[in-house]
Amino acid sequence: MQDSKKRLPRVEQDQMISVHEDENSHLWAVSYSDFLMALLSFFILFFSMDTPQRQKLILNLAGSFAAGKEGSGTGLSGVPGTAGTARMPANLIQSFNSMKVDLAADKESLIVHFPNDFFLPGQHLISKEHNITIHDFLEVLKPHMSELNLYFEGHTDDKPLQKAKNDIIVDNFVLSSLRASSALLIAKNMGFSEKNLYIQAASSNLRNSRSLSVRIEPKEEVPK
Repeated sequence: MQDSKKRLPRVEQDQMISVHEDENSHLWAVSYSDFLMALLSFFILFFSMDTPQRQKLILNLAGSFAAGKEGSGTGLSGVPGTAGTARMPANLIQSFNSMKVDLAADKESLIVHFPNDFFLPGQHLISKEHNITIHDFLEVLKPHMSELNLYFEGHTDDKPLQKAKNDIIVDNFVLSSLRASSALLIAKNMGFSEKNLYIQAASSNLRNSRSLSVRIEPKEEVPK
């Protein structure tokens, strides 16, 4: 028996649904940008306070070396306030008279240059006399040993080795690194931490001398 009810075709109608964004939904971005601005301001203030502290330490050390210069009435060039620094003992004055001290432009590091003939030709061992000089130099830094990094850089002249000294010393570059290492060992024996001591090899490309340089830099975090 057939269904007498007539079926009508099904008609579906698509309706556009409008979604209205809340007017306050974007305000999170304003708060987030304020947070970033506050964080940036914090780091700007943090580093602006740290830099003068680093400079103060280096300038104090520069003043100490200037006071060790015999007959120095004005201190090192570019170092304010070193003229009135207390004079050092005679043995330190004699040692520092043979050194040259360079202050970096940003006043955050010092480079101390020892005499050009600090080492004998082809030798990396430090003589007894020069051992005392390095010891006197490190004594000035010792009160600040936990605040400083020291970079020992050995130098050689441009004269090549006539023959390899042994299986280790085969050229001037290796010789310069051994000269730096010899000076670093003195610092280590004086109690400086190995974490704050570094060596660098320069060969003849910088000073063209049988010498030694030490760069003094404050550590990243200087105790207040």
